[in-house]
Amino acid sequence: MSAKSDTPAGCLQARKVYLLNVTPTALVWSVLLWALVTATLAGVLWRGRWRASLVLPLYLLAMCLEKPPMWLWPDRFYTWGYWLGTELLEALLRLVLAVELLLLAFGRLPVGRRRAGATAAAILLVATGCFALAPVPPIGLSPDVLYAAASLRAAQATFTAGWLFTALVALSIYYRLPLDPLHRDVAAGLALWAALQAFPLVLMPLDPYLHLGREGLQRIIAAGFTLAWARAAWHSVEPSPLSPRVLRILQPWRAT
Repeated sequence: MSAKSDTPAGCLQARKVYLLNVTPTALVWSVLLWALVTATLAGVLWRGRWRASLVLPLYLLAMCLEKPPMWLWPDRFYTWGYWLGTELLEALLRLVLAVELLLLAFGRLPVGRRRAGATAAAILLVATGCFALAPVPPIGLSPDVLYAAASLRAAQATFTAGWLFTALVALSIYYRLPLDPLHRDVAAGLALWAALQAFPLVLMPLDPYLHLGREGLQRIIAAGFTLAWARAAWHSVEPSPLSPRVLRILQPWRAT
């Protein structure tokens, strides 16, 4: 990524670097994913789904606002600092969203709340230990070292959120608790995305067969679960197997 420059020569160089590093295929996929996330956010706001989760619209908004500045003004925003700032913000929002969805799903179930709380506490405790053990570069080192250390923190937050989303899906299956369709699709998608980021080498054996590369396969998977998000955001609320009385207790936003 280029360094920020306000001079005409610097802006031209930044655009050249941007065009050299972003292939047309990658740009098309990026625009497609942005459109799907934007459609999801529009559905959440238009159909009042924001009442079911206050953090989800903020996360979707952050995702919507991340890419356009790099497309329109790469001389100012195609920088390591901008990329790292958006990565840290989205990782933090994913972490908060995972905790919120766990509370929404199991907060009104005495036994489920204790099990979910214990599981989340164990995951967060391990994550805190990993954060504490991660190397902290001393002040004064090169920006590359500082960016690498900060990106490690963002990755750790993403993996922690992925484990929390996985716990949400697993506990809902264990207790046979029907989740809100949008919450279910978001949790499953972000859990899968964290797994893809954590274990990229797992996809390596597929490269010769798919002729897409790991990044291409990740884009296809990301498009699949963001399409599911958009569908859940705009689709009419699915009938719940829970009785109306139980639904009003466990998922009051669906009973209204």
